[in-house]
Amino acid sequence: MAVGVVDTIMLSTVSDQAVAASGTANTYLYLVSMIFTIMSTGALAVMTQYIGAKHPEVAERAKTIGLLFNFGCGLLFSVLFAFGSNTILVFLNTSQAITADAAVYMSIVGAALVFLSMTNIYSSYLRSFGHPKLTLIGSAAANIVNIILNAAFLAAGLGIKGVALATLTARIVNLVLSIIFAERIKRKRIEKPLETRPGFPEVPMIGNTKIFRQILKIGLPSAVEVIVFNLSISFMVKCLNQMDPEGIAIGVYSYCNQICNLIYCVAVSLSQANGIIVGWRVGEGRFEACYRETMKAVKYGIAVTALAAVLSAFAGKTLLGILTDNQLILGFVSMIMIINIVKEIGRAGNYIISMALRTSGDAAITVIMGLVTMPLGAFLGSYVLGIKYGMGVYGAWIGMTLDEGLRCLWMYARFRSRKWMSKVLVHAQEADTYNSVVQ
Repeated sequence: MAVGVVDTIMLSTVSDQAVAASGTANTYLYLVSMIFTIMSTGALAVMTQYIGAKHPEVAERAKTIGLLFNFGCGLLFSVLFAFGSNTILVFLNTSQAITADAAVYMSIVGAALVFLSMTNIYSSYLRSFGHPKLTLIGSAAANIVNIILNAAFLAAGLGIKGVALATLTARIVNLVLSIIFAERIKRKRIEKPLETRPGFPEVPMIGNTKIFRQILKIGLPSAVEVIVFNLSISFMVKCLNQMDPEGIAIGVYSYCNQICNLIYCVAVSLSQANGIIVGWRVGEGRFEACYRETMKAVKYGIAVTALAAVLSAFAGKTLLGILTDNQLILGFVSMIMIINIVKEIGRAGNYIISMALRTSGDAAITVIMGLVTMPLGAFLGSYVLGIKYGMGVYGAWIGMTLDEGLRCLWMYARFRSRKWMSKVLVHAQEADTYNSVVQ
């Protein structure tokens, strides 16, 4: 997330139009990148459950299958954005004041999507084996490269093009480091294999086709959910671009969204950590431990997120005042950040519980929820409240708050029902099947 935040901060020294342009481009790039993240969640669910069941070799094959799939999707989107960014932005009625800059940024950063898609799989692999510090090192190194190159390219007068080139280079650095770390972990695992569970063969007789189906069982529903979210946010951004020709509404969204991303970092971190533990516990057959630990993560996530959101409501205008002196933009910030308190609380619970449901194997229900609440929130907020009733960007934020809140309550009810226990990918009774195959 820091890559986008740093780009916004450093582009604010250029102009508000440059910030709005990168914000518009990053909205669509982020939503596409979420497809890779969610598809890697399918691989994460498979890897963690088989690691919990003491079958790390299956996790290795899941990584390879996930890499091939994400590479194909990433290459497709990289080509699409590299050569079609201007067409996409015009189709979405992007303000003419920022279209040219947004197209330059989107085409270059979009070309890096193929690297990002592979990095997500490697990151899931490292986390599933309990090495999240290595993913942190890779991300930190990429951000350092991004900051240094941003400063150098901006000093050279390259503007938004230079910032985009810095981001592209940072993505490549992150992927290279992820590959190095993954190979190191693989060698250590071979030298010191996990203890096998009694009754299970050392290498389970599971074909690659079955592994791929299991990844898709989690990944495809989750990807559909992201696509629906993508379409809903695209509709919202399209409405924001229609609200004023100067791009003030989308500028407000771009600036405030960076603060929001920092706030929900806690929820994302807890959701990823808890999701790994859920996968391990499911593989071990410890379902009640999954439930207790997830509920604890939800409580901590909501408490810390609420505190961060309240603090941002008081300090948001001051922080953004460092980046821009546009009083039209700053005039919206205080009320937006107050509404955002409720939104972030809902989003925290939503992220943590949805990740637990996915890694347990119950991914389809999250799609059903998203199909209902996402379009409803985008339509009511952006079009009905924002345009028809003249509430502008306030209406859009209320719509996002409605979406996150409804999904959070729905997912909480689903998780409490414990129906997800019947959706797991690895069952203890499979030991008999494996043994019979080996015999």
